[in-house]
Amino acid sequence: MRYLLRTLLLLGALTPLGRATAQTTFGIKGGLSFATLSNKHPDWKSRTGFAAGIALDMRAGPIGIQPELLYVQKGVAGDGSPSSDAPRLDYAEIPVLLKITLPVPVVQPFVYAGPSIGLRLSCKVGEAACAGGLVKSTDFGAALGGGIRLGGAKGLTLEGRYMWGLKDIHNVTAGVETRTRTFLVLAGVTF
Repeated sequence: MRYLLRTLLLLGALTPLGRATAQTTFGIKGGLSFATLSNKHPDWKSRTGFAAGIALDMRAGPIGIQPELLYVQKGVAGDGSPSSDAPRLDYAEIPVLLKITLPVPVVQPFVYAGPSIGLRLSCKVGEAACAGGLVKSTDFGAALGGGIRLGGAKGLTLEGRYMWGLKDIHNVTAGVETRTRTFLVLAGVTF
């Protein structure tokens, strides 16, 4: 929780600075998530889900900060066999991305990278909730991605992003670490 508080304080400190010297846009985005876990069981496969959320883009020229709040489906899916009950995880992701945009008219390519905090919203195995706090409540990771913005500062965005979980999400200390891995394909509108 203290990491979330630090992130929110950092965003609060950057927002007035960003508004005074930069162009700030608000965006809504959504798309598909393709998730898996490191050290997954052989009868588990990648989970296809969705992601949606909001973003602020605070830029001074080509460099900016982009904090976001996203709902992201992670975890894995079973292969259909009775023994393949796989953990399906839902997170509120809060990435804070350093973004570099090539300032050209009409089509603006961009790249970004930064840290991300994931707050677990739910964990299910089959139709039941995960037993006994199997999965930790927070996940810390890094995001790397890029895309294009159509229509200048305000318009349509298309992007791809890979998110690495850097923290072992298992509460069980069995000597095997499990981390989230998620690829997002997102489309959005900026205002």
